[in-house]
Amino acid sequence: MQTTKIYGSRLKYGFLLFIGEPFLMSGGYVLAQKGVLGFIAAIPCFLFFGLGGIFILYKLISPCILIITDDGFYDRSSLMAHRKLIPWSNVAKIDLSNLENDLIMPVILRDNSGINARILKMNRPFGGDLLVNLENVKSISIPELQALIQKYLDRFS
Repeated sequence: MQTTKIYGSRLKYGFLLFIGEPFLMSGGYVLAQKGVLGFIAAIPCFLFFGLGGIFILYKLISPCILIITDDGFYDRSSLMAHRKLIPWSNVAKIDLSNLENDLIMPVILRDNSGINARILKMNRPFGGDLLVNLENVKSISIPELQALIQKYLDRFS
């Protein structure tokens, strides 16, 4: 079985982590200085930048965005990614499109019953049951990725 891993840019993830740290530290400072009001103001900082920082740190260590196998593919592009095997036989259509200058890959499935309803509700307005964020792809060019995915779709679906 052939496996292809598509990696993202560690430099971009490192930059995002570097930019988010001052906001996380300012939330801690406000919490320490302002009592109850500071606690209320600091919670969004900790939730957004803290959880986002953990995800970005994970992406620094393991920057894999997409794993493509003979059986299907695994989306690991975002915090809300499905992360389970999507079999090629279940893929009806895959496109590439721009969403506010971000390259995304909307995936339309034949049977989406195994997908979390919240993920489906968030992704459908953007053109697919699943959205794979390809903005940080570094290890392969987009035309090569598109040709690789089309090869698998033609062979297995």
